[in-house]
Amino acid sequence: RDSIRDALIAAKNRGVAVRVVADNETRHHNDSYIPYYQALENAGIPIVDDNTDSAIMHDKYMVFDGQIVWAGSANYTDNDFTLNHNNSLVFTSTALADVYLADFNQMFAGNFMSAKQPTAKTIDYNGVPVEVYMAPQDDPIAAIIEEVNAATSSISFAIFFFTDDPLGDALIAAKQRGVTVRGLWDTLGAASPFSEDERLCAAGIPVKRENTTGKMHNKFMVIDAGHAEGRVVTGSLNWTGAGNDKNSENTLIVHSQ
Repeated sequence: RDSIRDALIAAKNRGVAVRVVADNETRHHNDSYIPYYQALENAGIPIVDDNTDSAIMHDKYMVFDGQIVWAGSANYTDNDFTLNHNNSLVFTSTALADVYLADFNQMFAGNFMSAKQPTAKTIDYNGVPVEVYMAPQDDPIAAIIEEVNAATSSISFAIFFFTDDPLGDALIAAKQRGVTVRGLWDTLGAASPFSEDERLCAAGIPVKRENTTGKMHNKFMVIDAGHAEGRVVTGSLNWTGAGNDKNSENTLIVHSQ
């Protein structure tokens, strides 16, 4: 996304300390992305990547001035901002910024995958509890399963890739105890032989696949909408073993009707 590249360089040029953590593959082996990273480097912006092809630095977040966090499912690309289905949230909170910076600083120091230390935390955001989980150190899918198990009314989700069997089991169990469960999938993700869509459909859960030009790139779940205990799960994490156990990811659980 040209405008983001240019804004980061302009921030650097006016004296803002700009730092970037990137994925090794996109930084060094993707001809579409290499020029953007090179432009940042040419401007004097330091970049650290995960230096591995066995996992992905899959986060999409920014922390501004230690007090504002921008996070969600959108990569900084034209497609993700104009074509694909995505969501992004902006929080003004030094407490939340501290959690994200703790994760960022580990990666910027070169610590990825099993080298990352736990950072999970629940903060109070203007009276709203917000849980934050980073992967792989905080096992975010376990937290999502806990929310599914606590659902009493409805679960609606939109997802790119979903292959995690225990989460699929939890959704089927929710359906069986009377919770209304619905799911939207990306066609590419649903085509995976390990995708949970057909198993959920066979259990009586209505599932739809997107058929638009763009991808269903969201990774969100809305639980018990319309009730006081309603909450939203979102972030960068696809619900997969690789996403939970290897990749660098972030997940937010926002407790807010």
